[in-house]
Amino acid sequence: MNPVHYQNLIDVTKPPYCADNTGKKDCTAILCRVLNDLLIREAEGITKTAEKILSPDFPSAVPGFGYIGFENRKYIYREQQEMDIIFPEYVPSSKIIYFPAGTYLVSDTVCYTLDSIKNIYHAKPFYQIARGIHFLGESSETVTVKLADNSRGFEAGAGKPVISYIRMSREDWRREITNIAQMNTFSGITVDCGKGNPGAIGLLFVSSNSGRIENSNFISDGSECAIQTAVGSEGVANDLKIRGFDYGVRSTDSAPLIWETVSMTDIRKAGMQVGGRTILHHVRCENAPLLQFAPGYGVCFADDANVNRDVKTDQNTLFIKENSKVSIYGRRTEIPFGDRVWEMNREMPPFPKPPDLPDHEWVCVDDFGAIGDGVTECSAAIQKAFDSGKAGICFGEGHYLLDRPVTIPACVRVIDFHFCDLFAGENLKQCKEQGAFVVREDSDGLLTFRNLYTFEQFCGYFRLIEHSAKRPIHCKDLHTQTAAMYFNTVEGSTVWLDNCACTTGTYSQDAILQRIGMKPEYCGVIPFEFHGQTVYARNLNPERADTEVLNDRSTLLVYGLKTEGPGTMLKTVNGGISEVCVMSAGIGKTDAPNALISTDGSVTNLYGLRIGGYAPHLLFNKIVEESDGKETKSFFRTDIHGQEINENTKTVICYCNYFPNEVLP
Repeated sequence: MNPVHYQNLIDVTKPPYCADNTGKKDCTAILCRVLNDLLIREAEGITKTAEKILSPDFPSAVPGFGYIGFENRKYIYREQQEMDIIFPEYVPSSKIIYFPAGTYLVSDTVCYTLDSIKNIYHAKPFYQIARGIHFLGESSETVTVKLADNSRGFEAGAGKPVISYIRMSREDWRREITNIAQMNTFSGITVDCGKGNPGAIGLLFVSSNSGRIENSNFISDGSECAIQTAVGSEGVANDLKIRGFDYGVRSTDSAPLIWETVSMTDIRKAGMQVGGRTILHHVRCENAPLLQFAPGYGVCFADDANVNRDVKTDQNTLFIKENSKVSIYGRRTEIPFGDRVWEMNREMPPFPKPPDLPDHEWVCVDDFGAIGDGVTECSAAIQKAFDSGKAGICFGEGHYLLDRPVTIPACVRVIDFHFCDLFAGENLKQCKEQGAFVVREDSDGLLTFRNLYTFEQFCGYFRLIEHSAKRPIHCKDLHTQTAAMYFNTVEGSTVWLDNCACTTGTYSQDAILQRIGMKPEYCGVIPFEFHGQTVYARNLNPERADTEVLNDRSTLLVYGLKTEGPGTMLKTVNGGISEVCVMSAGIGKTDAPNALISTDGSVTNLYGLRIGGYAPHLLFNKIVEESDGKETKSFFRTDIHGQEINENTKTVICYCNYFPNEVLP
C-alpha cells in the first residue's frame, strides 16, 4: 500500500510544515517542529495522568490503593507522598513522519527541542519519552536528508548527529539514556553527511525492547560515524548500505541488537565498534577491519560476517560461526556443567519480505465502520474488512476496541496495523486459550502481521495471535505492552518472529496485581508458546510472565532474546530443540524457586547469556535446571566464575545440555 494512503501520515512537505524537498532551503527548524508537535502529546498525557492521581477523588497512597494500570502510581516514600508516571494513562495515537521523494537540506541536528518530554519518577522529571518515532521515506533511492557542507558544530570530534531520536542536552551522548523508547523505526531514507563535517554522525538511534532501522543508506566524505546506538537499544537493523565514514556503526551498549545484511565501503577505522550484546549476520566491510570492541565487557556473535580473526577481545567474547561450526575468542567463564561448544543444528535463513500489494488489493477497517476512538466496539467491523476478499487489511489512526476474536480467512496475506493501538473489551479479556486474531484457514501463502504498538488497555487472558492452521506466518515489528503475543493449536507450520516484544503486565509474585484489580493468573499466560512448530526469531523480547518462552516439541532458533522479570526465560520440553545466540536477562528475584532456563527431555543450546540485576535482591539465583526424566541437575549464580563488570552481572559464555542427548537428528 502506498504510504500516501496512510491515515496517520505526516507528510512533511504539506501544510502546516511545507518542508522544501528541492535541497535549496534549510529544513532543520521545520523537521524539529514536526518532532516537537509529535512528542508534546506525551508530555500533555503525563500532565493529565498526574492531575488524575493527585485529584481529591483518587484513592489514597496507603497500601493497596493509588494505582493506575501497571506503570502509574502514588505512594508513601520516606513519609512523603510521591508518584511515578512512566507513561500517559492513554498513550497518544501513533503518527508516521513521511518524506516524499526529494532532498531535504539541514544544517543542524534534527531532533525534538523541548525539555518537557519526560515522564515522572519519585515526583520529578526523569526519562525522556522518545517512543513511537517513525521516520519513513518513499525509498532510499529517492529521499535524501543532506547535511549542508561545512555546517557549524560538526567539526572534528564533535560527535554530533544529523538525525537523533533522543535530545542531546549534554556533550556526552552516552549519559542521555531512556527506557521509554519502544518501537522506533527508520526506513527508506539516505542520510548524506556532506563535506567538511568530520564530526558528524548520520543517525543516533535509541530503542527500548523493540525498534528497527532498515532499507536506508548512509554516505559521507570523511565523517565520524554512520549510525550510533544509544544506551540499552534493542531491535533489528537490516538492509543497510554505508560508505565513507571512520566507523560504519558504533553499537557499544546494545542489549541485544541484530545487524543483518549490512554492507560498508570506504571505511577508515572499523566497520563495527561494538559492546554490550551484538549480533552480526551477513555483514560485510571492504578495505577495513569489520569489528572493533569498545572498552568494557561485551558479547558479539558473528554469523557469515567477514570478521578479522586478530580482533583484540580483552574482556569481551567473540563467537564466529561458519558452516555450523562456532569458534570462540576472548573471555570465558567457568561453570560446573555447560560452557561447551556445540555445532549448531540449523542455519538462520533470510527473513521473508512482506509482499508489495497493489493499492486495489488493500482495504482499511475504517471503511467497514471501525472507529479508533477507544470507545466504539470494532470487532464486527474489522471482521467485515477481513471477509471482504482483499489480500491487504490495514488499520487507520487511533485506538480500536475489540471485545471478541476476529478470524482471518485464507485470502488475507498482509495485516498492517500502521502502529495503531488496540483496546480489549471485558469479554475478550476473559478469552482463555484464545487469540484476538485467529488464523484458522490453511493456505500455502505466507500471512504477515506487521506494525503494531498496543498499550495497557490491551490485556487479559487472551493472546494477540492464535495460530490454528498450518499456514506459515510472519510477525514483523509487533509490540504488545501488556498482552501475550502468540500460541498455536495446530502443529507443523513455520513461524517467523521479527522484532517482536510483549509483556503480560507484571509478575504474579507481586502484590501490584491486586492493587490494580488484575489477576495473578494473567502472568500465567505465556507470551510466546510453540507446539510442534519450526520457529525463527530475531530480537524476541518477552517480559514479566511466569514463563516467557515455551518450546514444546518445536525447533527454535533465536538471534537475540531479552527478558525482564523473575519468571523462567526459556522452557524447552517434550523433545524440543532450542538454540539461542546472545541472550540478556534482567530484574530477577533472588528467592524465586524457578530456574531462568529449564529443559526437560529436550535440547537447549545457548551462546552468550548475560544475567543482570539492579540490586542484590533482583538477581537470578537458579540459572539452569535440566532433567532427562530420571535425574535433575541445576547450576546456580554462585557456580559461575569469571570476571564481570560488577557484582550484579554475570555472563554464561556457552551452555548446552549436560545429559547425553538422544533427541538430536
